[in-house]
Amino acid sequence: MTRNSAFTALVAFAALIPSKSWSQADRYDLGLRLRALEEIWDQSADEAARKRAVGPLNQAVRAFFSFNNAKVGEWLDRASHALKSGMEPPAAQRWAESLVFRPARRLVGTDETELKVEVRELYSTGVERPQNVAVSIEIPGVVRQRIDLNELPFKLAFRLGGVPAGEHLLSAEVTIGSDAVLRRRCLISRVDRPDERLAALREAVKSRTGPESVESATLAYVVKLLSDLRAGQVFETDYPAARLIDEMERLREAVTQGELFFRTGRSGEFWLRIPTNRSAETVRFFAPEMKDDSSPRPIVVALHGAGASENMFFDSYGNGITKQECEKRGWFLVAPRTGGGLGVGGTPNVLAIIEELSKRYPIDSKRVYVVGHSMGAGQALALSQQNPEKFAGVAALGGGGMIRKPEAFQSLPLFVGIGTDDFLIGSAKRLSDSLKRLNLPRMQFKEYPNVEHMMIVREAIPDVFRFWTTAP
Repeated sequence: MTRNSAFTALVAFAALIPSKSWSQADRYDLGLRLRALEEIWDQSADEAARKRAVGPLNQAVRAFFSFNNAKVGEWLDRASHALKSGMEPPAAQRWAESLVFRPARRLVGTDETELKVEVRELYSTGVERPQNVAVSIEIPGVVRQRIDLNELPFKLAFRLGGVPAGEHLLSAEVTIGSDAVLRRRCLISRVDRPDERLAALREAVKSRTGPESVESATLAYVVKLLSDLRAGQVFETDYPAARLIDEMERLREAVTQGELFFRTGRSGEFWLRIPTNRSAETVRFFAPEMKDDSSPRPIVVALHGAGASENMFFDSYGNGITKQECEKRGWFLVAPRTGGGLGVGGTPNVLAIIEELSKRYPIDSKRVYVVGHSMGAGQALALSQQNPEKFAGVAALGGGGMIRKPEAFQSLPLFVGIGTDDFLIGSAKRLSDSLKRLNLPRMQFKEYPNVEHMMIVREAIPDVFRFWTTAP
Protein backbone atom coordinates (compact mmCIF):
# COMPACT_ATOMS: atom_id res chain seq x y z
CA MET A 1 0.00 0.00 0.00
CA THR A 2 1.39 3.44 -0.92
CA ARG A 3 1.56 6.28 1.57
CA ASN A 4 -1.24 8.09 -0.25
CA SER A 5 -3.54 5.05 -0.36
CA ALA A 6 -2.75 4.35 3.30
CA PHE A 7 -3.90 7.85 4.20
CA THR A 8 -7.05 7.45 2.10
CA ALA A 9 -7.81 4.22 3.93
CA LEU A 10 -7.33 5.92 7.30
CA VAL A 11 -9.71 8.74 6.38
CA ALA A 12 -12.29 6.25 5.10
CA PHE A 13 -11.93 4.27 8.35
CA ALA A 14 -12.32 7.48 10.38
CA ALA A 15 -15.61 8.22 8.67
CA LEU A 16 -17.03 4.97 10.05
CA ILE A 17 -16.17 5.65 13.70
CA PRO A 18 -18.83 7.34 15.86
CA SER A 19 -17.78 10.76 17.10
CA LYS A 20 -18.11 9.60 20.71
CA SER A 21 -14.89 7.63 20.12
CA TRP A 22 -13.17 10.99 20.42
CA SER A 23 -13.16 12.20 24.03
CA GLN A 24 -13.57 15.97 23.93
CA ALA A 25 -11.75 16.20 27.26
CA ASP A 26 -8.84 14.27 25.76
CA ARG A 27 -8.93 16.46 22.66
CA TYR A 28 -8.66 19.53 24.88
CA ASP A 29 -5.66 18.09 26.70
CA LEU A 30 -4.02 17.12 23.42
CA GLY A 31 -4.56 20.67 22.18
CA LEU A 32 -2.72 22.02 25.23
CA ARG A 33 0.20 19.70 24.51
CA LEU A 34 0.27 20.58 20.82
CA ARG A 35 0.30 24.31 21.51
CA ALA A 36 3.05 23.86 24.12
CA LEU A 37 5.04 21.95 21.50
CA GLU A 38 4.46 24.69 18.94
CA GLU A 39 5.73 27.32 21.36
CA ILE A 40 8.94 25.33 21.87
CA TRP A 41 9.22 24.83 18.11
CA ASP A 42 8.98 28.59 17.56
CA GLN A 43 11.81 29.15 20.04
CA SER A 44 14.07 26.56 18.42
CA ALA A 45 15.76 27.36 15.13
CA ASP A 46 18.13 24.44 15.67
CA GLU A 47 17.68 22.03 12.76
CA ALA A 48 19.22 19.20 14.78
CA ALA A 49 16.55 19.69 17.47
CA ARG A 50 13.76 19.72 14.91
CA LYS A 51 15.19 16.60 13.33
CA ARG A 52 15.07 14.86 16.73
CA ALA A 53 11.38 15.75 17.01
CA VAL A 54 10.41 14.21 13.65
CA GLY A 55 10.25 10.63 14.95
CA PRO A 56 7.98 11.34 17.95
CA LEU A 57 5.77 13.62 15.83
CA ASN A 58 5.30 10.92 13.21
CA GLN A 59 4.38 8.51 16.01
CA ALA A 60 1.83 11.05 17.27
CA VAL A 61 0.27 11.25 13.79
CA ARG A 62 -0.01 7.44 13.63
CA ALA A 63 -1.61 7.34 17.08
CA PHE A 64 -4.01 10.13 16.05
CA PHE A 65 -5.33 8.14 13.12
CA SER A 66 -5.57 5.08 15.36
CA PHE A 67 -7.80 7.06 17.77
CA ASN A 68 -5.34 6.44 20.61
CA ASN A 69 -5.52 9.76 22.42
CA ALA A 70 -3.28 8.62 25.28
CA LYS A 71 -0.47 7.73 22.89
CA VAL A 72 -0.90 10.99 20.97
CA GLY A 73 -0.36 12.88 24.22
CA GLU A 74 2.66 10.80 25.16
CA TRP A 75 4.34 11.27 21.77
CA LEU A 76 3.63 15.01 21.76
CA ASP A 77 5.34 15.27 25.15
CA ARG A 78 8.27 13.25 23.81
CA ALA A 79 8.51 15.55 20.80
CA SER A 80 8.65 18.59 23.11
CA HIS A 81 11.53 17.00 25.01
CA ALA A 82 13.31 16.15 21.77
CA LEU A 83 13.15 19.80 20.74
CA LYS A 84 14.66 20.90 24.06
CA SER A 85 17.34 18.24 24.47
CA GLY A 86 18.79 15.07 23.09
CA MET A 87 18.76 13.62 26.61
CA GLU A 88 15.94 11.54 28.09
CA PRO A 89 14.02 13.62 30.68
CA PRO A 90 14.08 12.53 34.33
CA ALA A 91 11.50 9.90 35.27
CA ALA A 92 9.77 12.28 37.67
CA GLN A 93 9.38 14.85 34.89
CA ARG A 94 7.82 12.27 32.58
CA TRP A 95 5.43 11.23 35.32
CA ALA A 96 4.33 14.81 35.97
CA GLU A 97 3.80 15.56 32.27
CA SER A 98 1.34 12.68 31.97
CA LEU A 99 -1.10 14.51 34.26
CA VAL A 100 -4.23 16.36 33.23
CA PHE A 101 -6.31 18.83 35.23
CA ARG A 102 -10.03 18.82 34.57
CA PRO A 103 -12.41 21.32 36.19
CA ALA A 104 -15.94 19.96 36.67
CA ARG A 105 -17.22 23.04 34.83
CA ARG A 106 -15.72 25.79 32.70
CA LEU A 107 -18.76 28.06 33.15
CA VAL A 108 -19.51 28.87 36.80
CA GLY A 109 -21.85 31.30 38.52
CA THR A 110 -20.67 34.20 40.66
CA ASP A 111 -22.62 32.70 43.56
CA GLU A 112 -20.68 29.42 43.47
CA THR A 113 -18.07 29.17 46.21
CA GLU A 114 -15.96 26.31 44.89
CA LEU A 115 -14.99 24.45 41.75
CA LYS A 116 -14.12 20.76 41.76
CA VAL A 117 -10.92 19.92 39.85
CA GLU A 118 -9.79 16.39 39.05
CA VAL A 119 -6.13 15.46 38.61
CA ARG A 120 -5.43 12.22 36.74
CA GLU A 121 -3.11 10.62 34.20
CA LEU A 122 -3.71 10.98 30.47
CA TYR A 123 -1.34 8.09 29.81
CA SER A 124 0.70 5.63 31.87
CA THR A 125 4.45 6.17 32.06
CA GLY A 126 5.25 3.09 34.15
CA VAL A 127 6.97 5.46 36.58
CA GLU A 128 6.15 5.27 40.28
CA ARG A 129 4.66 8.42 41.76
CA PRO A 130 7.52 10.56 43.14
CA GLN A 131 7.68 11.65 46.77
CA ASN A 132 6.80 15.18 47.94
CA VAL A 133 4.47 15.98 45.04
CA ALA A 134 2.21 19.01 45.38
CA VAL A 135 -0.23 20.81 43.11
CA SER A 136 -0.95 24.51 43.23
CA ILE A 137 -4.16 25.73 41.58
CA GLU A 138 -4.60 29.46 41.12
CA ILE A 139 -6.24 32.30 39.30
CA PRO A 140 -3.22 34.57 39.17
CA GLY A 141 -3.50 37.64 41.35
CA VAL A 142 -6.81 36.50 42.86
CA VAL A 143 -6.65 33.16 44.66
CA ARG A 144 -4.19 30.29 45.10
CA GLN A 145 -4.57 26.90 46.74
CA ARG A 146 -1.88 24.24 47.32
CA ILE A 147 -2.43 20.57 48.15
CA ASP A 148 -0.24 17.49 48.48
CA LEU A 149 -0.82 14.99 45.70
CA ASN A 150 -0.78 11.61 47.43
CA GLU A 151 -2.96 9.60 45.06
CA LEU A 152 -4.40 9.49 41.54
CA PRO A 153 -6.98 10.25 40.43
CA PHE A 154 -7.45 13.06 42.94
CA LYS A 155 -10.31 15.55 43.31
CA LEU A 156 -9.97 18.86 45.08
CA ALA A 157 -12.38 21.69 45.79
CA PHE A 158 -10.89 24.95 44.55
CA ARG A 159 -12.23 27.93 46.45
CA LEU A 160 -13.63 30.72 44.25
CA GLY A 161 -13.94 33.47 46.83
CA GLY A 162 -12.92 36.84 45.41
CA VAL A 163 -13.02 35.75 41.77
CA PRO A 164 -15.04 38.40 39.87
CA ALA A 165 -17.25 37.92 36.83
CA GLY A 166 -15.39 37.53 33.55
CA GLU A 167 -12.88 35.22 31.88
CA HIS A 168 -10.03 33.86 34.00
CA LEU A 169 -7.09 31.58 33.36
CA LEU A 170 -7.06 28.75 35.87
CA SER A 171 -3.43 27.71 36.28
CA ALA A 172 -2.12 24.42 37.69
CA GLU A 173 1.49 23.88 38.74
CA VAL A 174 3.04 20.58 39.84
CA THR A 175 6.05 20.71 42.14
CA ILE A 176 8.29 17.86 43.25
CA GLY A 177 10.09 19.00 46.35
CA SER A 178 10.98 22.61 45.59
CA ASP A 179 11.12 22.18 41.79
CA ALA A 180 8.25 23.27 39.53
CA VAL A 181 8.05 20.56 36.85
CA LEU A 182 4.76 21.23 35.04
CA ARG A 183 2.34 24.07 34.35
CA ARG A 184 -1.04 23.82 32.67
CA ARG A 185 -3.88 26.28 32.32
CA CYS A 186 -7.44 26.53 31.02
CA LEU A 187 -10.11 29.19 30.69
CA ILE A 188 -12.81 29.53 33.35
CA SER A 189 -15.77 31.88 32.87
CA ARG A 190 -17.45 33.40 35.92
CA VAL A 191 -20.96 34.69 35.10
CA ASP A 192 -23.80 36.35 37.00
CA ARG A 193 -27.00 34.25 37.03
CA PRO A 194 -25.89 31.87 34.26
CA ASP A 195 -28.81 29.43 34.61
CA GLU A 196 -31.46 32.18 34.50
CA ARG A 197 -29.83 33.93 31.54
CA LEU A 198 -29.30 30.75 29.56
CA ALA A 199 -32.91 29.69 30.18
CA ALA A 200 -34.11 33.03 28.75
CA LEU A 201 -31.86 32.57 25.72
CA ARG A 202 -33.13 29.03 25.13
CA GLU A 203 -36.69 30.34 25.26
CA ALA A 204 -35.80 32.98 22.67
CA VAL A 205 -34.42 30.25 20.40
CA LYS A 206 -37.63 28.21 20.75
CA SER A 207 -39.91 31.16 20.02
CA ARG A 208 -38.10 32.56 16.99
CA THR A 209 -40.07 32.73 13.74
CA GLY A 210 -39.45 33.60 10.12
CA PRO A 211 -36.73 32.43 7.73
CA GLU A 212 -33.47 31.31 9.26
CA SER A 213 -30.62 33.81 9.10
CA VAL A 214 -27.00 33.86 10.23
CA GLU A 215 -28.21 35.61 13.38
CA SER A 216 -30.96 33.12 14.29
CA ALA A 217 -28.88 30.06 13.37
CA THR A 218 -25.89 31.36 15.33
CA LEU A 219 -28.06 32.15 18.34
CA ALA A 220 -29.37 28.57 18.43
CA TYR A 221 -25.90 27.08 17.92
CA VAL A 222 -24.03 29.14 20.51
CA VAL A 223 -26.80 28.94 23.14
CA LYS A 224 -26.70 25.13 22.83
CA LEU A 225 -22.92 25.21 23.17
CA LEU A 226 -23.10 27.44 26.26
CA SER A 227 -25.81 25.27 27.82
CA ASP A 228 -23.65 22.18 27.34
CA LEU A 229 -20.67 24.04 28.77
CA ARG A 230 -22.72 25.00 31.82
CA ALA A 231 -23.75 21.35 32.23
CA GLY A 232 -20.09 20.37 32.52
CA GLN A 233 -19.36 19.26 28.98
CA VAL A 234 -15.77 19.76 27.85
CA PHE A 235 -14.99 20.98 24.36
CA GLU A 236 -11.76 20.82 22.40
CA THR A 237 -11.01 24.52 22.85
CA ASP A 238 -11.59 27.36 25.31
CA TYR A 239 -14.81 29.29 24.78
CA PRO A 240 -15.06 32.76 26.38
CA ALA A 241 -18.46 31.99 27.87
CA ALA A 242 -18.88 35.24 29.80
CA ARG A 243 -18.33 37.23 26.61
CA LEU A 244 -20.50 34.89 24.56
CA ILE A 245 -23.49 35.11 26.93
CA ASP A 246 -23.37 38.91 26.74
CA GLU A 247 -23.03 38.65 22.96
CA MET A 248 -25.97 36.24 22.64
CA GLU A 249 -28.20 38.54 24.68
CA ARG A 250 -27.43 41.38 22.28
CA LEU A 251 -27.84 39.01 19.32
CA ARG A 252 -31.28 37.98 20.65
CA GLU A 253 -32.40 41.59 20.38
CA ALA A 254 -31.12 41.79 16.80
CA VAL A 255 -33.01 38.61 15.90
CA THR A 256 -36.19 40.01 17.47
CA GLN A 257 -35.81 43.23 15.47
CA GLY A 258 -34.81 41.44 12.25
CA GLU A 259 -31.51 43.34 12.19
CA LEU A 260 -28.02 42.36 11.06
CA PHE A 261 -25.78 41.79 14.06
CA PHE A 262 -22.67 40.52 12.30
CA ARG A 263 -21.67 43.35 9.97
CA THR A 264 -19.07 46.01 9.27
CA GLY A 265 -18.12 47.64 12.55
CA ARG A 266 -18.32 44.39 14.52
CA SER A 267 -14.79 43.03 14.57
CA GLY A 268 -13.13 40.14 16.39
CA GLU A 269 -13.58 36.36 16.46
CA PHE A 270 -16.96 34.69 16.17
CA TRP A 271 -18.36 31.17 16.05
CA LEU A 272 -21.13 31.28 13.46
CA ARG A 273 -23.73 29.06 11.83
CA ILE A 274 -24.34 30.10 8.24
CA PRO A 275 -27.45 28.75 6.49
CA THR A 276 -26.86 27.97 2.82
CA ASN A 277 -29.03 26.44 0.12
CA ARG A 278 -27.36 23.10 0.84
CA SER A 279 -26.78 23.01 4.57
CA ALA A 280 -26.01 25.06 7.66
CA GLU A 281 -22.25 25.54 7.90
CA THR A 282 -20.40 25.91 11.20
CA VAL A 283 -17.48 28.33 10.90
CA ARG A 284 -15.06 30.33 12.99
CA PHE A 285 -14.67 33.81 11.59
CA PHE A 286 -12.23 36.66 12.14
CA ALA A 287 -13.18 40.20 11.13
CA PRO A 288 -10.36 42.78 11.35
CA GLU A 289 -10.65 46.23 12.83
CA MET A 290 -11.99 48.45 10.06
CA LYS A 291 -12.12 51.88 11.77
CA ASP A 292 -13.36 54.37 9.16
CA ASP A 293 -11.99 52.36 6.25
CA SER A 294 -14.68 50.18 4.71
CA SER A 295 -12.80 49.43 1.49
CA PRO A 296 -12.98 45.78 0.38
CA ARG A 297 -10.51 43.44 2.09
CA PRO A 298 -9.20 39.99 1.09
CA ILE A 299 -10.46 36.87 2.84
CA VAL A 300 -8.69 33.57 3.49
CA VAL A 301 -10.70 30.34 3.60
CA ALA A 302 -8.88 27.75 5.75
CA LEU A 303 -9.80 24.07 5.36
CA HIS A 304 -8.63 21.76 8.16
CA GLY A 305 -7.44 18.18 8.00
CA ALA A 306 -9.24 14.96 8.94
CA GLY A 307 -10.09 14.69 12.62
CA ALA A 308 -9.70 18.44 13.17
CA SER A 309 -12.27 21.26 13.24
CA GLU A 310 -12.87 24.93 12.54
CA ASN A 311 -10.77 25.77 15.61
CA MET A 312 -7.53 24.31 14.26
CA PHE A 313 -6.44 27.28 12.12
CA PHE A 314 -7.20 29.66 15.00
CA ASP A 315 -5.83 27.82 18.02
CA SER A 316 -3.15 25.56 16.62
CA TYR A 317 -1.36 25.04 13.30
CA GLY A 318 1.46 27.19 14.64
CA ASN A 319 -0.46 28.77 17.53
CA GLY A 320 -2.85 30.44 15.11
CA ILE A 321 -0.23 31.71 12.67
CA THR A 322 -2.78 31.95 9.85
CA LYS A 323 -4.95 34.30 11.88
CA GLN A 324 -1.87 36.30 12.86
CA GLU A 325 -0.94 36.78 9.20
CA CYS A 326 -4.49 37.91 8.42
CA GLU A 327 -4.63 40.19 11.43
CA LYS A 328 -1.46 42.10 10.59
CA ARG A 329 -2.69 42.61 7.01
CA GLY A 330 -6.27 43.52 7.95
CA TRP A 331 -7.68 40.50 6.10
CA PHE A 332 -10.71 38.39 6.94
CA LEU A 333 -10.34 34.71 7.86
CA VAL A 334 -13.01 32.01 7.85
CA ALA A 335 -12.45 28.38 8.84
CA PRO A 336 -15.42 26.09 8.08
CA ARG A 337 -16.00 22.79 9.83
CA THR A 338 -15.82 19.76 7.58
CA GLY A 339 -18.17 16.88 8.29
CA GLY A 340 -19.35 15.90 11.76
CA GLY A 341 -17.59 15.60 15.08
CA LEU A 342 -14.63 13.78 13.51
CA GLY A 343 -14.01 16.46 10.92
CA VAL A 344 -14.32 13.94 8.08
CA GLY A 345 -16.77 14.45 5.26
CA GLY A 346 -17.67 16.47 2.23
CA THR A 347 -16.25 19.87 1.36
CA PRO A 348 -18.05 22.78 3.04
CA ASN A 349 -20.19 25.04 0.87
CA VAL A 350 -17.40 27.61 0.65
CA LEU A 351 -18.86 29.81 -2.08
CA ALA A 352 -22.16 30.17 -0.22
CA ILE A 353 -20.28 31.01 2.99
CA ILE A 354 -18.34 33.76 1.21
CA GLU A 355 -21.50 35.06 -0.43
CA GLU A 356 -23.30 35.34 2.89
CA LEU A 357 -20.38 36.99 4.69
CA SER A 358 -20.01 39.44 1.78
CA LYS A 359 -23.52 40.74 2.48
CA ARG A 360 -22.30 41.87 5.87
CA TYR A 361 -18.63 42.75 5.52
CA PRO A 362 -16.60 44.48 2.76
CA ILE A 363 -14.99 41.34 1.34
CA ASP A 364 -13.09 41.74 -1.91
CA SER A 365 -14.55 39.13 -4.26
CA LYS A 366 -11.43 39.31 -6.42
CA ARG A 367 -9.12 38.41 -3.54
CA VAL A 368 -10.52 35.21 -2.05
CA TYR A 369 -7.71 32.84 -1.07
CA VAL A 370 -8.04 29.23 0.03
CA VAL A 371 -5.56 27.14 2.01
CA GLY A 372 -5.99 23.52 3.06
CA HIS A 373 -4.05 21.10 5.21
CA SER A 374 -3.99 17.33 4.57
CA MET A 375 -7.58 16.40 3.69
CA GLY A 376 -8.25 20.13 3.41
CA ALA A 377 -5.48 20.40 0.80
CA GLY A 378 -7.37 18.01 -1.46
CA GLN A 379 -10.56 19.99 -0.86
CA ALA A 380 -8.81 23.25 -1.71
CA LEU A 381 -7.55 21.81 -4.99
CA ALA A 382 -10.98 20.44 -5.88
CA LEU A 383 -12.69 23.76 -5.11
CA SER A 384 -10.24 25.79 -7.15
CA GLN A 385 -10.61 23.53 -10.17
CA GLN A 386 -14.40 23.70 -10.03
CA ASN A 387 -14.48 27.50 -9.77
CA PRO A 388 -11.04 28.94 -10.63
CA GLU A 389 -12.53 32.36 -11.35
CA LYS A 390 -13.71 32.64 -7.74
CA PHE A 391 -10.26 32.46 -6.15
CA ALA A 392 -7.13 34.61 -6.22
CA GLY A 393 -4.74 31.98 -4.84
CA VAL A 394 -4.62 28.42 -3.53
CA ALA A 395 -2.29 26.61 -1.13
CA ALA A 396 -2.15 22.85 -0.55
CA LEU A 397 -0.12 21.93 2.54
CA GLY A 398 0.72 18.46 3.79
CA GLY A 399 -1.25 16.68 1.07
CA GLY A 400 -2.04 16.28 -2.59
CA GLY A 401 -5.06 15.73 -4.76
CA MET A 402 -6.37 14.97 -8.20
CA ILE A 403 -5.81 17.42 -11.04
CA ARG A 404 -8.75 16.99 -13.40
CA LYS A 405 -8.78 20.51 -14.86
CA PRO A 406 -5.16 21.64 -15.14
CA GLU A 407 -6.22 24.65 -17.17
CA ALA A 408 -7.60 26.12 -13.94
CA PHE A 409 -4.04 26.81 -12.78
CA GLN A 410 -2.90 28.61 -15.90
CA SER A 411 -3.87 31.88 -14.24
CA LEU A 412 -4.56 30.82 -10.63
CA PRO A 413 -1.51 30.98 -8.32
CA LEU A 414 -0.90 27.64 -6.61
CA PHE A 415 1.47 26.91 -3.71
CA VAL A 416 2.22 23.32 -2.70
CA GLY A 417 4.13 22.81 0.56
CA ILE A 418 5.24 19.53 2.11
CA GLY A 419 7.66 18.40 4.81
CA THR A 420 10.48 16.07 3.82
CA ASP A 421 9.33 13.70 6.57
CA ASP A 422 5.61 13.91 5.83
CA PHE A 423 4.05 10.52 5.12
CA LEU A 424 2.19 12.18 2.22
CA ILE A 425 5.29 13.55 0.51
CA GLY A 426 4.89 11.07 -2.36
CA SER A 427 1.41 12.39 -3.10
CA ALA A 428 2.60 16.02 -2.98
CA LYS A 429 5.55 15.29 -5.27
CA ARG A 430 3.34 13.55 -7.81
CA LEU A 431 1.04 16.55 -7.76
CA SER A 432 3.98 18.89 -8.27
CA ASP A 433 5.46 16.79 -11.10
CA SER A 434 2.14 16.65 -12.95
CA LEU A 435 1.78 20.42 -12.71
CA LYS A 436 5.37 21.18 -13.67
CA ARG A 437 4.90 19.27 -16.93
CA LEU A 438 2.26 21.85 -17.80
CA ASN A 439 4.76 24.71 -17.41
CA LEU A 440 2.39 26.65 -15.21
CA PRO A 441 3.60 30.23 -14.77
CA ARG A 442 2.15 30.75 -11.26
CA MET A 443 2.97 27.60 -9.33
CA GLN A 444 5.49 27.03 -6.52
CA PHE A 445 6.43 23.74 -4.88
CA LYS A 446 8.50 23.81 -1.70
CA GLU A 447 9.84 21.04 0.55
CA TYR A 448 10.59 21.83 4.19
CA PRO A 449 13.46 19.85 5.77
CA ASN A 450 12.89 18.09 9.11
CA VAL A 451 9.16 18.81 8.96
CA GLU A 452 6.43 16.16 9.08
CA HIS A 453 2.65 16.24 8.77
CA MET A 454 1.74 18.25 11.88
CA MET A 455 4.14 21.19 11.63
CA ILE A 456 3.91 21.94 7.91
CA VAL A 457 1.28 24.68 8.30
CA ARG A 458 3.42 26.49 10.88
CA GLU A 459 6.43 26.42 8.55
CA ALA A 460 4.72 27.13 5.24
CA ILE A 461 2.09 29.79 6.02
CA PRO A 462 4.48 32.80 5.92
CA ASP A 463 5.67 31.60 2.49
CA VAL A 464 2.07 31.10 1.37
CA PHE A 465 1.10 34.71 2.16
CA ARG A 466 4.26 36.04 0.48
CA PHE A 467 3.51 33.94 -2.59
CA TRP A 468 -0.11 35.08 -2.79
CA THR A 469 0.83 38.74 -2.54
CA THR A 470 3.80 38.64 -4.93
CA ALA A 471 2.93 35.94 -7.52
CA PRO A 472 3.11 37.42 -11.04
